[in-house]
Amino acid sequence: MTFEQILTLVKQLSDSEKLLLSKELEKETLNKKLTQLLEIFQTDELSLEEITEEVEIVRS
Repeated sequence: MTFEQILTLVKQLSDSEKLLLSKELEKETLNKKLTQLLEIFQTDELSLEEITEEVEIVRS
């Protein structure tokens, strides 16, 4: 299905259906952005043990 075909179908929806569709698209976009953000900040460089050791050093 092409974008133009989808657009034609969307134009046939009622206002309430368009609102629901808009909310679903927004959720989809937000989920994708959050996933990308989490992937950016994911790291295997520090273990919980290493973090705990550093915290204990600073506390001493």
